[in-house]
Amino acid sequence: MSTHLLRPPAVLVLSILTIGLTTASVAAQSQSDLRRENQRLRAMSDELTRELDAIKTDLEVLRTENDRLSRLLAAAARTVSAGGTTLPPPQDPAVSIDETKPGASPRALFAAIAADYENEVAGREVGDPGDPQRTAYLRHIERWASGVNRQMKQPVSWHVEAIGTATRTARGFVLRLRAVDPKTGAELGDPFDVFLTRAQASRLELHLARTDAEALVLTGTLRPRIHINEDRMSEGAFNILPLVGPFAEFAFGVSVQTLLPPSEEQEEQAAIAPTEPAKDGEGR
Repeated sequence: MSTHLLRPPAVLVLSILTIGLTTASVAAQSQSDLRRENQRLRAMSDELTRELDAIKTDLEVLRTENDRLSRLLAAAARTVSAGGTTLPPPQDPAVSIDETKPGASPRALFAAIAADYENEVAGREVGDPGDPQRTAYLRHIERWASGVNRQMKQPVSWHVEAIGTATRTARGFVLRLRAVDPKTGAELGDPFDVFLTRAQASRLELHLARTDAEALVLTGTLRPRIHINEDRMSEGAFNILPLVGPFAEFAFGVSVQTLLPPSEEQEEQAAIAPTEPAKDGEGR
């Protein structure tokens, strides 16, 4: 038998080599794709974990606020039944901050969102309950509220005063604050609650023991919480949550980064500020 008949054709050998190389290349590419996908999923998981922590914090604050509002509502009902009257609010002294910026204060945020609502619904009819016009109006402002809650999330630094003592919760403490003007002391909106971890609360207590300052500096992330309530077209006798417009209830939260006396906050910022490199001829 001729020996050349036992040798595989050159074309077949080349085909086998080509297939092997292609398979190896595809396998390497697949491994690279898997690594990238794993990294993407891990980043997504980390982001979802942070969002879940923020939601848990908001829930604790909201539970405390709900208890407080329930007591306030009961007290207001007793006042109305007893024939109580409402006094006009006192005039605030001048403020030294620019409240045209939504993040300047709680009431600046309210004013900005109320103005945005008015522009958003200009020319739209509210309609009557149950009709298509009302349904379309509600759907429109629900989309608007979702956008506002997302777009007006921002870092803030407010001067605040504590009201009462902190309330202990399962994960930390809830403290009631009011924003004030850093120079005149004018109140800059309704009081609000913030959540403090045990570490933040202990640190605040330590700093307060070293100073008699009444004002504090709150830094953190402002999160608007506009909620659409189909049953509230206008404000009633018990305006627990103010309306920025028909059906749109106004609330917000602040995820606390630091809460310290002003002098301690200045030292904190100086400590974390990046050091500028020395210019030629300096520092020598």
